Amino acid sequence: MPVPGYDRANFLANVVRVLAGIVILVGGLAIIGWLSGISILTTPVAAEPPLKFNNALSFVLCGVSIIFLCRSGNSAKWGKNVSTACLTLVLLIGFGTVLEHLFHLNLGIDQLLFSDYSTETGPGYVPGRMSVNAAIYVCLIGLSLLLVDRPQPRFYRDLRQWLAVLVWLLTTAAVIGYGYGFRELYDYNAHNPLTFPSAVAFYCLSIAAFLLRPREGPAAIYSSPTIAGSGARTLGLAGVLLPGLALISGLNIRTSTDLFLVALLLFLGFPISVWLNARRLEKTEQQRLRAHDLIRDLNDALEARVKELLETNAELEATRDAALEAVKVKSEFLGKISHELRTPLAGVVGMIQLVNVDELGNEDREVIGLAEQSALQMLDLVNDLLNFSDLDAGKMQLADEDFDAANVVAAVASAIKPVADKKDVCVIAELEPELPIVKGDQEKLRKILLNLAGNAVKFTNKGCVLLRVCSQRSALDGEKNDQLYLQLSVCDTGIGISPEQRKNLFLPFSQADNSNTRQYGGIGLGLVITKNLVELMGGRFGFSSIQGSGSTFWCTIPFKVSKLAPAAPASRLVHDPLPLPAPQQERSHDYLFVPVLDGVDVLVVEDNQILQRLSERQLESLGLQVQTVTTGEEALAAIAARRFSAILIDCQLHMTDVLEIIRKIKASQIDQDRQTHTAIIALITSEQSEQAAFKDSGMDDFLVKPVSTEQLAEKIAIALLALVHRS
Repeated sequence: MPVPGYDRANFLANVVRVLAGIVILVGGLAIIGWLSGISILTTPVAAEPPLKFNNALSFVLCGVSIIFLCRSGNSAKWGKNVSTACLTLVLLIGFGTVLEHLFHLNLGIDQLLFSDYSTETGPGYVPGRMSVNAAIYVCLIGLSLLLVDRPQPRFYRDLRQWLAVLVWLLTTAAVIGYGYGFRELYDYNAHNPLTFPSAVAFYCLSIAAFLLRPREGPAAIYSSPTIAGSGARTLGLAGVLLPGLALISGLNIRTSTDLFLVALLLFLGFPISVWLNARRLEKTEQQRLRAHDLIRDLNDALEARVKELLETNAELEATRDAALEAVKVKSEFLGKISHELRTPLAGVVGMIQLVNVDELGNEDREVIGLAEQSALQMLDLVNDLLNFSDLDAGKMQLADEDFDAANVVAAVASAIKPVADKKDVCVIAELEPELPIVKGDQEKLRKILLNLAGNAVKFTNKGCVLLRVCSQRSALDGEKNDQLYLQLSVCDTGIGISPEQRKNLFLPFSQADNSNTRQYGGIGLGLVITKNLVELMGGRFGFSSIQGSGSTFWCTIPFKVSKLAPAAPASRLVHDPLPLPAPQQERSHDYLFVPVLDGVDVLVVEDNQILQRLSERQLESLGLQVQTVTTGEEALAAIAARRFSAILIDCQLHMTDVLEIIRKIKASQIDQDRQTHTAIIALITSEQSEQAAFKDSGMDDFLVKPVSTEQLAEKIAIALLALVHRS
């Protein structure tokens, strides 16, 4: 991790400037000594040759070049040019001197400025010429500095710093040689050794050249802000100071072999081991930092993704809310339009049924029959839309009442029989003997069976339609369990369903084959409603079919077993007893006794004039005494003035709380014995969404519009009998 503190690159740049200043000082003092004749400036070490003026000039030029290379900003460009010129001169001096030594030439560059004041003579000695090792060091340092900031491959960039390291190692050996008196370490020519000031100057130059660009190549470890960089700087400083420390400590080195081993271990092995370990640690740290950066980038990406998902979720929630609102509006629209359609349709159907067809001719009877058939078909469509709307909006509620499933099956069979007879299709109902009385929603079971049986008759042109009902208890629960499953199936010998048509079978407003819509009619909601009703009741629904041979639709629905015992055959209500195959023939069904209603007073609360007149005509045809009112207040006033045996009240009176009116009527009719003597029957448009609310208000029974004369007679009779039974 980064170590807090100073700017390491700027610190190293300042170190480089200080080292360059030392080099310029060493060279400048020597040049002053040559100019002024002060020997102490050219020969600081007694009994040693003086620092040659070419050496001094090279030091000054290299130091100046380093100073200019450290510049930045607008002055960096011309400073680079000055540095290039100085280093070019340095390389000319260095390479020229090397050539003189190699080929024993005298190019005259040794006495360009001054003559050599030394008195030293000997074979191969040339006055003013720098030593061969000094010339090599000048070439290496000059080349290293000349390669700074050049467009070059990485290899040459690293080579520049390794050249400086090489000079540092050689000059370190020279310094140690001077310290311990081993001349062979600094004198490659017996008559012209590397002087001690030159060794110090090259030592400083090599370090400055190595650290000149601290963020590049091998030197990058020393400017790293990591722990590895901090350790490299600390131990590197110790490695630089080792020669001086060895001299100060008085390390006992007696032979050149000992010196070689010490130099190998301390002055070469230690710095290299420091650098290698620092580089290894730096790579590890860089990998950790890259992993950290990767994790941070992944976290940023994850946060961005989470933010994007949150925004997407918000958009989806808004879209979902809009869709739910649209569904709600659609359901409300379907429910509202269905309610509004049922009211005039109730008038149409009721008025048609009031026509005395016996007094009409054949043609008129046919017209009336077709009108009634069309109205009933329209009513069926409206009922399907209303049921679908209630299911889709989740408004469908389940009733909980005791009923005889055998009566439901018989009623459905009787309802579809007239249509089947016209097509010469037989209807067979198979009932399990001794079906128990069950507790549940009788009307929804009737709707399920009626939809399935009606479809079976619709798509069957010849053959039979079979309604089969049986019960099943769980084998584990046995007879102690109060729940059983009614298994209902409707089989036909109709057109069947192909495998390709099955995918659209339970889609709203579609049929297995859309061409069937024109041929058989319907809007494709029957099976959708049936399947949803079965699932609403906690059951399972399925079918099997063979195209051209027929279909079987089945469902299994759980019901609770009623505590009531099965009723006697004489009191079980059916609409049209059917001949059932053995052994079901043993169960017979008779009509329910309907009492005489002549003279019974009935109050009708209805604000629609057509339906008000229709109810009045229907009740009068049954011999009842009828009074009609249009509002709840008028109903309360009529009840206060006259006693009625039954009250028919529309559930959608304009500007009236019908539930509250029913409660007030019930409260006004309670005598001292806490008994009521008036049966209240509500006329509703949706048996699913309104029935529960009206039952809770104290209603005795309900009728779903449109209401036939027979239904009115039956409901009023049952309600009156219930009142007599309670009293």
